[in-house]
Amino acid sequence: MILDLKYEHTDFIKHILPFIKEGIFIDTSVLKIFLDGYIKIRFSKQKDTSYHNLIDLFHLLKIEKNFGKLLITPHIFTETCSHLNRDYNKREDYKYIIHEIIPFLSDLSEHQSIKKNDILCCVEIKKPIIEVGDISIFLSADNIIKSKQKTAILVKDSHFSERYASNPNILIIDFDKTVLDLKQI
Repeated sequence: MILDLKYEHTDFIKHILPFIKEGIFIDTSVLKIFLDGYIKIRFSKQKDTSYHNLIDLFHLLKIEKNFGKLLITPHIFTETCSHLNRDYNKREDYKYIIHEIIPFLSDLSEHQSIKKNDILCCVEIKKPIIEVGDISIFLSADNIIKSKQKTAILVKDSHFSERYASNPNILIIDFDKTVLDLKQI
């Protein structure tokens, strides 16, 4: 199901907490919003609207100071590190940026139950797109569904909404939709 703050999921304890109490999977694109915004504010003294919207969302989810509730896979971690390296390694303050980011990355929780062959089985040969970070979250979420547990996935990617919209054990927190909802309530 997709988080709907305006009409359906208005009670945090009843509608949201059961899905996020074990953690929230966070996609690379959302993690990148956080890191890029933090770096912009901290090192360039610029405002970043997406970053502030994400912080508001973290506040709503009651995780603004508990980044250990954010779950990543090793694949998300690898993608994130690649983005950081590619986007910032030419800057003179690169080592200071990494020094600031490492504590945040250290606080993230890691979900590791994904094997190479599981990922390869998910690649569609007729239309091959290998977004390993997304595939690893799909596999992790599918494993959680099999165990009858509930989980949440914070994403900025419609593939997750399409795949899990009708699943009662997965709460999709669509970054764009939820930020818009937050502004309207």
